[in-house]
Amino acid sequence: MPGKKSKSPNYILLKLIALLLSLSIILLLTVFYIFPQISIVMSLKSEFPQSSYPQLYVIPKERQVEIVDTFGNYKEYSSSGFRLKSPWNGEVSRVNNPESDIFIFKDGKAIFFLKDRSILNPEVSRLAGSQEDLQRLLDFLGVDTLSSNYKFNESVLTTSPSTLSIFESKKEALADSVLLSLKLALILPFKGGIYSFQTPDLRGFQYGDPAVSSGVKLQIFDNRDQEFHIGLKGATQKDIDFILSSIKFTI
Repeated sequence: MPGKKSKSPNYILLKLIALLLSLSIILLLTVFYIFPQISIVMSLKSEFPQSSYPQLYVIPKERQVEIVDTFGNYKEYSSSGFRLKSPWNGEVSRVNNPESDIFIFKDGKAIFFLKDRSILNPEVSRLAGSQEDLQRLLDFLGVDTLSSNYKFNESVLTTSPSTLSIFESKKEALADSVLLSLKLALILPFKGGIYSFQTPDLRGFQYGDPAVSSGVKLQIFDNRDQEFHIGLKGATQKDIDFILSSIKFTI
């Protein structure tokens, strides 16, 4: 009787590769089951690539406000809850509309008092749905995130796909997914990044660098955690610091 044919080395190699692939898939599925945050983080990084969502990768840089003397013959302008002085003279016109109160100066410079006091609250409500679901979402995000209005905005702005880690908990990964969705609503197309600032009377965020952007937005919080918004056109950084130094809250 002729002897059995021995299996070729190629056949044995293919069987070994198939076995290793099967074990790898089982291992991956087991890891994802035990550590679901890994799949959440990987999914978020894949869903929000930097090439398509560069604004999500922008994190605030700390900026020191140069406090300047605003005493003198500077005209004062007021909005609901605060007033400020303008570093510019020669007001040309004023435009009032449902979204903003605008003071326009020569050379096209302008101050916008934006009437929407909060960007995030409506977006949180939209994501959550009902008031009951909103409360569940706020509870889910945690006390640290919601300890103040400023802290909430800071948590949103400092969240980025690049800061996500597979070593965080499932709850933290899910919270990051919500914060990234909110960041899409908060980040506006201003050039030059985002900056955080603080003075004895206020703190907040500056969207845009006047060296490269004609428009800058200031999101300001007073010591009572009330939120205000100012838009500026044609301002230098020195002008911005002048305005921040002059702000007085009235409520």
